[in-house]
Amino acid sequence: MCQAYFQDVSCFTMKLHGLKKTERLNKDVEIKHLFSTGKHHFAYPILAFYVATEQVGEVAILCSVAKKRFKHAVDRNRVKRLMRETFRLNRTKLTQTLAEQQIGLHLAFVMSGNRMISFEKMNHAMQTILDEVLKDLQHERPQQ
Repeated sequence: MCQAYFQDVSCFTMKLHGLKKTERLNKDVEIKHLFSTGKHHFAYPILAFYVATEQVGEVAILCSVAKKRFKHAVDRNRVKRLMRETFRLNRTKLTQTLAEQQIGLHLAFVMSGNRMISFEKMNHAMQTILDEVLKDLQHERPQQ
């Protein structure tokens, strides 16, 4: 669809590597359940909430940046884009573990810092958080 309007290939490849609609957490009930009953981990500048679900191998994420911390929408959107991209690059080990354990996961990433950070720092924080989430999931449900 994108190539029909534009002859640029980059628009089309971005959609191939992006998050699917099922990988985005957008139902109000699920979000409230996540923040009320979920566990959390912190690795500066990301605070992550997570809860296991019954959807086998499915991971749904939510990225949030407070208007109080980043006044301009351009900056908030950039931070959310960085969070989504770093998650996308580091999700393979997580999805494999979830499939083995026959569970799903809802994740929310909240930006706690108030300054723009580099991709490398965001990637390091995301790797740290996902490793901690994996450790917790393996302790909750040992492999059979």
